[in-house]
Amino acid sequence: MRHIYTLPAVKEPLFIRMIERIKSCHLIRMIIVTKSRNELNDPIRELCEKEKIILWETKGKQLDEDYRIAANYNIDLLVKISLDTPLIDPLIINRCLSYFIENQCNLHYLSNMHPTSYPSGNEIEILSFESLKTARENANYEMERTKSSFYILNNPGKFNIKNVLWETGNDYSKSHRWNLIYEEDYLFIKKIYTELLSKKPLFGIKDILFLLNQNPYLNLVSRNRAQIQSTTYKAS
Repeated sequence: MRHIYTLPAVKEPLFIRMIERIKSCHLIRMIIVTKSRNELNDPIRELCEKEKIILWETKGKQLDEDYRIAANYNIDLLVKISLDTPLIDPLIINRCLSYFIENQCNLHYLSNMHPTSYPSGNEIEILSFESLKTARENANYEMERTKSSFYILNNPGKFNIKNVLWETGNDYSKSHRWNLIYEEDYLFIKKIYTELLSKKPLFGIKDILFLLNQNPYLNLVSRNRAQIQSTTYKAS
């Protein structure tokens, strides 16, 4: 069975398309893909081997694994991007990472998720090694170790935390969902790549929004999917 991230978008797997976008960010020094040791992830493992991308097979809680990754590869800043965001705008990655680096002496954690404002599917977190080390040493509950940022965000007095909002002043996080989770997500994202990749390989949010505005059906699909997600979250 094919992994959803390995389904094609203009002749290449979506996984590879996403890696291309991340590699274009000049501030990214190393790409490490984390996945659990599971036969369902074999297609991702094979792609990583083919593309010479580091694959870190996780065995424990996210906080522990992220700390081990950072310590093992001597990483000062850990940039976390979910595999379900194959349309993430490289400009967002560069903007967030540039801000963190410029203010590194004053920051422990930065994201664009608390609160969100960009179209969903453009989420990013950046954690300093110091913050990971402190969180790992002080997280006493299992829940605090399931997500690396949990302890940090719940102890703002111990950390310098920054949130980046969309520079337009708009909030499309609830009205536009571009994540890859379900089959209909794939069909939508594949269409975006088909329409834009040849015109502008590193297309971004503005290009996608322009395409949606020119294509009422695609725009409706995007908004309907966002509405379903919002309703699901409210019900949970």
